Amino acid sequence: MIIKGNDMASKKTRPITICGYDVDFCKGNLKNLHIRVRKDGSVYVSAPRGTSMSEVEEFIESNREWLDSAIAKRKAAYACYSDRDTIMLFGDEFKLMIIDSPSNDVIKDDRCIYVRTQRDPELLIRRYLNTQLMPVAKEYLDKWTRYTGLQCDDLRTKYMHTKWATCNHRVNRIWLSTKLAHKPLECIDYVILHEVCHLRYPNHGPAFHSMLAVYMPDWKRRQDRLNGKISS
Repeated sequence: MIIKGNDMASKKTRPITICGYDVDFCKGNLKNLHIRVRKDGSVYVSAPRGTSMSEVEEFIESNREWLDSAIAKRKAAYACYSDRDTIMLFGDEFKLMIIDSPSNDVIKDDRCIYVRTQRDPELLIRRYLNTQLMPVAKEYLDKWTRYTGLQCDDLRTKYMHTKWATCNHRVNRIWLSTKLAHKPLECIDYVILHEVCHLRYPNHGPAFHSMLAVYMPDWKRRQDRLNGKISS
């Protein structure tokens, strides 16, 4: 049985190599063998107690074609950071240093962001961006809900390929892309106000743009900067 959905119940895992794959492996009170490719391309395998390693290997070999395809798709979707790349944080440039280390953490100084891990660094970097973005976003959200008198009950982040943010006005929820952490603070401020305006006006009609202009007269300049149309 191949599981492709959400994480299974948390169990104690150990990293091992099976059939050439580095996997997190565990045994538990299960009826079947399970295999899953996580969002960062890492592999998780769980097996019923008493399962022999030869059975696990046979199971992985029988699903090798699917497994290779799933890993490639996950890594392609998430791959965008490389060692010694320039990485932006709130509009400032840093050198990204990926270090082979079991620390599994991210450290920043005045010039570099150090990612210390023995796994694919993608997910760790995005978690770090989220921890940087959320306090800033909450501060701006508090400001704009106070000024407008509108209410947002839920602010969340996730990695989005094509959008900076979305708003569900029916449940007063705003989603932000973690990629916003790369952008200057004034752009993040604009995105938050943009989504707060959607709490009242779900579309991009004249009333929406009028409200945006009242609270942020230079919103178009900020939008252009956000989308790379101007440099400052």
